[in-house]
Amino acid sequence: MPRPSRRALAHLATELERALAGAFIDKVHVPEPRTLLLRIAGRSPERLLIDLEIGHPRVILTARWPETPKTPDHTTLLLRGALEGARVAAVRAEDDRRLVLALTRGGGRRELVVQVAGRYHNAAVIAGEGAEEARLIAAIPGVDADAPALRDGPDPEEALTGRVFFTALDRRTWAEHDARAEGRAFDAVARRIARERKRLARLVAAAEGDLQRAADAEADRARGELLKTALGQVARGASEVTVTDWSREGAPEVVVPLDPALDARANMERYFKRYRRMARATPGIEARLLEHMEALEALDALAAAVSALRVGEDADGQRTTRLAELAAALPPEREQAPPSSRSADAPALPYREFRAADGAVILVGRGARHNDALTFKVARGNDLWLHARDVPGAHVILRVARGVEPAHEAILDAALLAAHHSEARDEGVVDVMWTERKHVRKAKGAAPGLVSVAASRNLAVRPDAARLERLYQSTRTLDHPA
Repeated sequence: MPRPSRRALAHLATELERALAGAFIDKVHVPEPRTLLLRIAGRSPERLLIDLEIGHPRVILTARWPETPKTPDHTTLLLRGALEGARVAAVRAEDDRRLVLALTRGGGRRELVVQVAGRYHNAAVIAGEGAEEARLIAAIPGVDADAPALRDGPDPEEALTGRVFFTALDRRTWAEHDARAEGRAFDAVARRIARERKRLARLVAAAEGDLQRAADAEADRARGELLKTALGQVARGASEVTVTDWSREGAPEVVVPLDPALDARANMERYFKRYRRMARATPGIEARLLEHMEALEALDALAAAVSALRVGEDADGQRTTRLAELAAALPPEREQAPPSSRSADAPALPYREFRAADGAVILVGRGARHNDALTFKVARGNDLWLHARDVPGAHVILRVARGVEPAHEAILDAALLAAHHSEARDEGVVDVMWTERKHVRKAKGAAPGLVSVAASRNLAVRPDAARLERLYQSTRTLDHPA
């Protein structure tokens, strides 16, 4: 795609002067931030389009132009005041860098200066006779006063003049513009495909990990069975017990780890419960894995179709339309969160905030260390503390004012979030323990997020998509206030 050259700029100035000298500018638009559109009396249906696209500036007389805004902005109003009603006196190339339209209006003189050299381009209206009197009236941003001059190079329309010249220049520059726009569209779809593939790959890896944990749960069943045969051998407070496994050849001795805070029967039930939970979850995990793998396969087929479309012929001129049809199969782009008003040096909050149905505040920890910060530095003694029982998960705090009984629906909302933000989220029923924060303790040297709980109660939570959506909508509202 030819870039502007000295010869092309000089040729353009000559042809524009022949076409526009003596004509009036009767309407000015700024269709896009770096684009100026002038309606010239007597040139209908053509208009003078000044497109300052970075790296690809162009000045053409064309019957095609971008859609113009219904309401003019401040820059448009300034340019209208400076240019509308002005007569084109002359057009010249200046200093191998600029195209200058000399204008007259009401006895005064001014110039529309269009810089087409360098990386940044701009258009400015300057009034006055000399350097000392010159003043800037209006400009489209992007000034690059020290830009190097245009280089020598070809002028694709060098042999053309008059209407033939403008028709050829119009056709060539729009073809180049459309090709760049099409390339950007393909690049954008390729980036979306890459992001979606990365997301699906993470989901597949997570599902495979869950499936492996489900397979490993058979070991929990075996430990439970071994404990069943040795309940009378376990001393209170023991952290392990050695049991003979008579079901295996050679009757080996097997060490079964124990939770010292539980008695032998409770340890046995804990192993069986973990096994049953993972056994129930396995079909769902397998279905999820299959779904993600099929989505990856479909995405790879879509990527191949996009690549083939990009390199293939566009005989009917419908390539961009077909690209849009392919891109429609991708998940919609997620909205970008607005920049945070929090200082860049301020620490991130250890929790995410939700609102219960009655407006009560629910805080959900963001990870193991964040759980500790939420529970022991943010929560108050009377707040309710919730956590999915016997599985890793987020600490959840339901704010409770002193002397106020929390609403049952608020507790259900908090319990659902505790279940959803735990490793048991895919189960049909999740046991959630809850108690006042003052009954939660941190043992010295305990791992991040690991706590001991007294006086806890249990709440069985079932999946509730509508309730969960309402809760997530509440946090979106908090993140993006009206």
